[in-house]
Amino acid sequence: MNSMKNSAGNAMQEMEVIYDSLDYKLNRLSETGTGIAQNLFKREDMKNAVDGLTNLGEIIDFITNKLGLFGTIATGSSIAAFIKNFDWLCNKSYLKIA
Repeated sequence: MNSMKNSAGNAMQEMEVIYDSLDYKLNRLSETGTGIAQNLFKREDMKNAVDGLTNLGEIIDFITNKLGLFGTIATGSSIAAFIKNFDWLCNKSYLKIA
């Protein structure tokens, strides 16, 4: 009986180590987020959003794989500069829509 009592205590100690691990906490957070999303959104909408984000991730992965760190930074900076100056471009009189 003492052996069974001690084994239950050891199992609980091992579970406490698991509960305190980063992997467990990240998995728990992920599952909580999934549950919230399932409560808020329709299944088809979620599938479309996940597919879209996966495609976007694959595009970013492809670009960063081809360009490397500095090429990605240069491309990102160029896009940011374009967006920042886009309103200036649209304010030109020949681009205004009547």
